[in-house]
Amino acid sequence: MNNTCRSLVSLEERAADMYMNFALRFGRIPELRGFWLQMGIKYQQHALLLGFCGCEDLILGSLPDNDPIRALSDLFSGLEDRAEQPDLSLDEAFLIAGELESSSVNSIYSQLVGPVKGTPYILRKKIETLGVDHMQSLIRGARRFQISAQTTARLVQLKRQEFRASA
Repeated sequence: MNNTCRSLVSLEERAADMYMNFALRFGRIPELRGFWLQMGIKYQQHALLLGFCGCEDLILGSLPDNDPIRALSDLFSGLEDRAEQPDLSLDEAFLIAGELESSSVNSIYSQLVGPVKGTPYILRKKIETLGVDHMQSLIRGARRFQISAQTTARLVQLKRQEFRASA
C-alpha cells in the first residue's frame, strides 16, 4: 500500500476513534452510546475496505494529491483537540461530528471505492459503505437526542454546504 492510501486509511481510523471516544464519553445513555458507536463502526468499515483495496491495487482512479490529505489531517487534528476537552458538551460533540462529516473525507472515500471491482463480498461491502448518508444520520441523531435548535440548524447548514460542494 502506498503512502497516500495509508494516509487515507489513517484518516478513516481517526474519524472512527473520535466517534468511539464520544460513545465512551456520553455512554451513560445507552441509545446515545449506540448512536456514536454506529457512527464509528461506519468509519472502521471504510478504513478496512479502503486498506484492502489499496493493498490489493483494486483502486482504479487516481489517488488525491498530498495537499487535500494534509488539509484533512490538519482539520482532524483540530477536531481531535476539541473532542478531548474535559468539559465537552453533547452539543459540541455534534458540532465536531458535523465538521467531520462535511469535510471531504467521505467524498474521497466514495471516489476511490466507488469504481472498485472484485468478488461478490467486496462488492457487497462497497454497496453497504457507499449507501450511507453520514450527515443525514447525524442530523437525525441530533433531533432524536434533543440537541439544541442552534446546533441542529448548524448541522443542516453544513449538510447544505456539503451538498453544494459535491454538485
